Amino acid sequence: MSFLKSRSFRITSLILFVIGLALGIWQGVSRQSPVLIFLSDLCFSEAMVFLVFGIIRLLGNMHAFTSAAYSFRFVHRIFRNQKVSGEKSRDEYWKYRESRTNHPEAKGYLILAAGFLVLSVGLIPFAMHA
Repeated sequence: MSFLKSRSFRITSLILFVIGLALGIWQGVSRQSPVLIFLSDLCFSEAMVFLVFGIIRLLGNMHAFTSAAYSFRFVHRIFRNQKVSGEKSRDEYWKYRESRTNHPEAKGYLILAAGFLVLSVGLIPFAMHA
């Protein structure tokens, strides 16, 4: 869990927390829900923000977007009328793919999402009796 020591992870987590907080408050104010339901919805909003960001980072680790990004570069070279060979392009793609950084902190965002989701679900029984 070395990503917890990372300053960028903490800053990004704080920004995501504020975004989730803003979404949760906006949702709670617009629905005028009771306090416990508001807290449950707030935790759920936090969980979804961290989950979406964690999944995007996880997909980045799996290089799900790498081929699309490289394809855009490849098409751009074709439109600029540069010579393109198949074998050279394949080697360049693999170099490009290996140059992309991994995000080990993706696991941390997913853990935070799971924590907020458990907290949200844990508040539901209390909210139902209020």
